[in-house]
Amino acid sequence: MKILLNTFVTLMLLGHVVTAAEAGPLQKPQAPALISIAPLQQGADGRTIRPGDVVALSISATGFLDFDELQIETFLQGGAEYVSGDRTWKGKAARNETKEIIMSVRSPLQGAGRVRARVSLFKAGERLLTKQTQFDLGPNSSRSLKKPAGPSRKDSKGRQVVGY
Repeated sequence: MKILLNTFVTLMLLGHVVTAAEAGPLQKPQAPALISIAPLQQGADGRTIRPGDVVALSISATGFLDFDELQIETFLQGGAEYVSGDRTWKGKAARNETKEIIMSVRSPLQGAGRVRARVSLFKAGERLLTKQTQFDLGPNSSRSLKKPAGPSRKDSKGRQVVGY
């Protein structure tokens, strides 16, 4: 037997009866902040960058909370070398406003280098939130443009669950 939710389910909100049909569909919660690293060269990704190549990267961050200040920091690992551009930015930013820095890095001659970026949101001088991502450089890079994986575990049905 099919039961129509908007016929039988009502919600009491501040003395006003709202049916499920009026409440609208459930929406996925929005992340409190986004940060991304992307190469400016068309079609480039971490695996197509060769040893010694210089690549320009766009690092952008957006905060979705009420905050006073936004900070972007970058870190180079695995032999990646800074060439030019901005490595950090800190200043006033409005909610939903995207800030971007551009920097160029040289891929290491051996192995895979890594560029990590971190965004922090501050209110009244206190850090509200920190979020980070990474971009791997070089042909040995296996996880280019993906968020770093945290410890993994299995759920009750045996499926792999990855935490961040």
